Amino acid sequence: MDPLIIKVASTNVNWTKKDSPYVPETPEEIAKDILEAYREDATIAHIHARNEYGKATFDTKYFKKIVEMVRKESDTLIELSTGGPPAPVKEKLAPILELRPDYASLNIRGIIEEIEYSAKVMEEIGVIPVIEAFNIEMIETSKTLIKKGMIKQPACFELVFNLISDSSRNVLDDYDEMLRRLKALPPGSIWSRNRGAHNQFALDVMTIMLGESFK
Repeated sequence: MDPLIIKVASTNVNWTKKDSPYVPETPEEIAKDILEAYREDATIAHIHARNEYGKATFDTKYFKKIVEMVRKESDTLIELSTGGPPAPVKEKLAPILELRPDYASLNIRGIIEEIEYSAKVMEEIGVIPVIEAFNIEMIETSKTLIKKGMIKQPACFELVFNLISDSSRNVLDDYDEMLRRLKALPPGSIWSRNRGAHNQFALDVMTIMLGESFK
């Protein structure tokens, strides 16, 4: 059996301490949360950064503080996010170009020229892109990039599910959706699952079980 890989995302784009006092916002808080997860066997850190006002930012100095603190006390693999507030693609990629993380998220929700540019930059500097697939259409878009040679196989996919609870959905709905996306992946791809709202724990179990079936 392959090892179970756990990725921690200590904060996201929208939630702040107004939503929960436990949401880490400062670089120190985010790094502390990542290191606590590392000590509980998390392997990868997916990092969003916040400025001094608690707002999501692509300013490299905030990412740098987090990365330096995490790298000083662990061998956690670093994945920087390119998802967040609207910004020019070069601004989104600036932290990646300077900090050279192990991975970076490749957001497929933008225009194709920006997606291809991001993939090209990651390829040139040796950063592994993690394709964030919120639906089947994004998986199909990524296949075009793979065919063009802009993303190497085995490609890494992050299957992203609902962040907000939807009372009309149940575990079986999410299970069916997960199967649809897994069957759409290019053969041999590496995949993981992100989020799940009220079905989070059930989806964790399904992901572990399906990890042995879809390799």
